[in-house]
Amino acid sequence: MARELLKGLGDKYTRLLPTDLYQRLTKYDMVGVGALLGPGPAQDGGADGPTVYLQIGAPPIAGSPAALAGLQKGDIVVSINGASTKKMNAFDVIELTSNDRSPTIRFEVRKPDQATSKEYVLDRKFEQIVNPVFYFLEKEKDGSSVGYIKLKEFNSLAKQSVKDALVDLESKGADRYVLDLRGNGGGAFQGAIGISGLFMKEQPIVSIVDGYGGRESFKTLPDQVVTDKPLVLWVDGGSASASEVLSGALHDNCRAALVGSRSFGKGLIQAVYGLNDGSGLVMTVARYETPRGTDINKIGIQPDLYVKSSALESIPGFDSRPDLGKLDFNKIFAAEREQFCAADSSATGSSKRGAGGIELVQQEKRLNF
Repeated sequence: MARELLKGLGDKYTRLLPTDLYQRLTKYDMVGVGALLGPGPAQDGGADGPTVYLQIGAPPIAGSPAALAGLQKGDIVVSINGASTKKMNAFDVIELTSNDRSPTIRFEVRKPDQATSKEYVLDRKFEQIVNPVFYFLEKEKDGSSVGYIKLKEFNSLAKQSVKDALVDLESKGADRYVLDLRGNGGGAFQGAIGISGLFMKEQPIVSIVDGYGGRESFKTLPDQVVTDKPLVLWVDGGSASASEVLSGALHDNCRAALVGSRSFGKGLIQAVYGLNDGSGLVMTVARYETPRGTDINKIGIQPDLYVKSSALESIPGFDSRPDLGKLDFNKIFAAEREQFCAADSSATGSSKRGAGGIELVQQEKRLNF
């Protein structure tokens, strides 16, 4: 019955997950206790207005640290590691915990029917997650060095793994970077937001628009940037969702040139809800727009310069090494300037394309690779 009702919504991304598939989503869990956190009910905050803490939004995953501690759906999480959750959102929690791989975490929890709170020290359990990053440094004939980073998916290790790669490549003298998102179908939306901040500070990343027209915009933090060196993003038809959030953010802010072929075009955001029987519900709850206001759903993002990838597709394996010497960086950045970014343009300013966002590129500009 439930599946038929969901089918009637006409959204291919909204679906029920059996228990085993729902539990596999822990690879996107950056807290590591098996509990989904969301905004709790508004409470009287006196002169400061309503107070909203985080709460456990779904039954904890069976056998998880949260479940074993007796935490339940509806419990109010007053603080995490001593930091108040008042006015926190999910992205704040991720920023607080994602770089901390301590074996335990402290939750101060208040039961809905109680006036006092209790501290729980929870073990953190992380699924064995594969590092999604492969990288290397390549010396070019002109003496410059290119740092190549391949990001396979946006799991809970994505931001830190990209950051570690950038720090290492910076120490080895990289002059410019290629971030390869080909075949990356996405993953944790917040991973794209975090990685954007490694390349630019205090710039708009994305706007989330819900079904009622409500809009929430996100910016990068001021103190996360690892490098400001030239950057090329490599995309194709398999680059979707979080890959497109990252691509749209860096491209719209003229921080990166795009090469490859048109991306997939998934501009919808899903939320995951735990159900009482241990299964899960994935439901589309919003769409996103790039910093210049472009809705890329079912359209995708067109690169500044088309790059044929067929020569690489015959080389199997995540860690194959493309010949970066065949990429003409001068031509790539010239195409970006001509097609999208004037010298003084950004997502908050004007450009040759104006506010219309991402348009089609002239297809005669090609690199065979």
